Amino acid sequence: MVPYMIDPSYTMGIICLGSVSELSAIMAMNCSLANVILGGYGTTSTAGGKPMEITGTHTEINVDNAIEMIKEANNIIITPGYGLCAAKAQYPIADLVKMLREQGKNGRGEM
Repeated sequence: MVPYMIDPSYTMGIICLGSVSELSAIMAMNCSLANVILGGYGTTSTAGGKPMEITGTHTEINVDNAIEMIKEANNIIITPGYGLCAAKAQYPIADLVKMLREQGKNGRGEM
């Protein structure tokens, strides 16, 4: 005898709710389950202190500068972002690493 029967659509809802609460705990979102479900509606920020100040400088370079830097460097590490991976450009990166190694440089492609 089955003590209770649950409609399959309710079962999926229960599974989704369970995964949301589990992810909330695992990812340390520091939110209650109600805030996760409601998207934090009506809450205020609890962050204290001053906003972070950005220090330092950045230098923008063009393709010619990048080529010169690669020619002068001995160790080159290529770390692709999501866009490069989504474009399936791992093969051109592997070819570039191969060319760098043929020139006696320590080239690596970190995937």
